[in-house]
Amino acid sequence: DAGAAFLYYAGFVTGKEWGKFLVDRVENPHEAVKIFLEVLKSQGLATSAEFLEGEDRYRIEAHDLIECEVLSEYAAGKGGHMRTSHWFRGIVAGVISVVMGGEWSVEEVECINNGSDRCVFEVRRK
Repeated sequence: DAGAAFLYYAGFVTGKEWGKFLVDRVENPHEAVKIFLEVLKSQGLATSAEFLEGEDRYRIEAHDLIECEVLSEYAAGKGGHMRTSHWFRGIVAGVISVVMGGEWSVEEVECINNGSDRCVFEVRRK
C-alpha cells in the first residue's frame, strides 16, 4: 500500500541521518545502535526497546510504539490483523545500514495491532 511505502521511506531517510550522526560520534557500532534505541525511548517513540545482538542478524523488541497506537483504530477497521510499524521499520533499516554498513532488511514479525503484546523486528543483513 502506498501509505506503508511512504512511511517506510520517510523512516529510512530519517534513520540514515541518525546513523550518520551516530557514526561521527561513536566508534563501536553496537554501542551506536544501543544509543539509537535509548533515543527512541527518550523521545517517547517506544517505552521499552531491547537490542539483541547477533552476527548478521538482530532482534528488536518494542512496546508501546507511537505508530501502533496512532494506527490502532485503522487496524481495527481492517479486522485488527495487520502490522503497522512501517515508519519504525524504515528508521531501524536506515540507522543499521549506516552504522553497520551494507543493506539490511527489517521485518516486523509481531505487532500489537496483530494481536501480540509487543512489536518485534528481525533485522538481517541482505
